[in-house]
Amino acid sequence: MAASIRQCAACGLSEHARQPVPGTGPIPARLMIIDQAPGARDEVSGEPLSGQAGRLLDNMLAAIGFDRESAFITDVVKCRPMVNRPPEPNEIEACATHLQQQLALVQPACLLLFGNAAQSILNTTQSVGQLRETPELAIEVQGRRIPVVVTFHPNHLMANQAAKPLAWTDLKRVRNMLQA
Repeated sequence: MAASIRQCAACGLSEHARQPVPGTGPIPARLMIIDQAPGARDEVSGEPLSGQAGRLLDNMLAAIGFDRESAFITDVVKCRPMVNRPPEPNEIEACATHLQQQLALVQPACLLLFGNAAQSILNTTQSVGQLRETPELAIEVQGRRIPVVVTFHPNHLMANQAAKPLAWTDLKRVRNMLQA
């Protein structure tokens, strides 16, 4: 899977990317975390959600008794858009096959979606705040229903302390789903 992502040239993002960021973690995994797109640090490290956002993610997972090594972490698009702009719809579509394959292989019991990744995966224009409050979100992959929890991106949480209690509520929902 990672090899096909590294060789992908389905959209213009690959032309300027230092390297694609396929995702990391065990396959299968009970928890799958999906971000929108790699950032500059992710592109250098080859791992999604690295740097300060990654350290906050590690702390968030530890708070619910989980760790990064137990989760599969990936992005909606696998190459960093220039100047960290949001990916365009055609770029999201070009990477959709990779993400669908990852979802089928990982077979998560729960999906944790950060920020705008939720809008891409759930194909909606609802805000993260609205999606957070939607009960029983789920997607279907190969006839299997996967529960979804939407929360704020770690970068948003670092800049907006008031959102942290809301994210803690979301993380407790993830913990409960994983313990079920």
